[in-house]
Amino acid sequence: MHSRHHVKGCCSTVASLRGCDPDTVNRKFRRRVLLAEMDMRGYAARLARLEQAIGPIIPGPTPPAPGATLRQYFLNNLGSTVSITATIGPVSGVVTRVGVDSVEIISATGDVFIIPFTSVLAV
Repeated sequence: MHSRHHVKGCCSTVASLRGCDPDTVNRKFRRRVLLAEMDMRGYAARLARLEQAIGPIIPGPTPPAPGATLRQYFLNNLGSTVSITATIGPVSGVVTRVGVDSVEIISATGDVFIIPFTSVLAV
C-alpha cells in the first residue's frame, strides 16, 4: 500500500498531482477557486463603480432613425412646437416646412433654422 503525504512543491502543477494527498489537492483547488471568486466580486464592484461614475456623462436622448422615419416625425409635427438636439445645439420652435432631407423650424424669437436630417442628434 502506498502512503500519500504532502511534499513541499507537491500539488503545484497538474503534473505533480500524482502521489499527493487528495485532501491537500482539494484544499489548494478550493483556495484557488475562492481567490478567483473574490477577484471576480472585486472586478464586478469596480465595474459597477465605473458604470455609475460615467453614467451621467452618457447623453440621455437616443439619436432618431435617419431618413424616412425622421422626415415622417417632422411631417407628423408640421405646425407644432418641437424641441430637438442638433449639431448646432438645442433648437426649439414650430416646424414650418419639411423637405426631403431637412426641416425648417422657427423659434419663439423668430429665428429660422434649416436643419439637415443628418445634423439631428435627438428629438
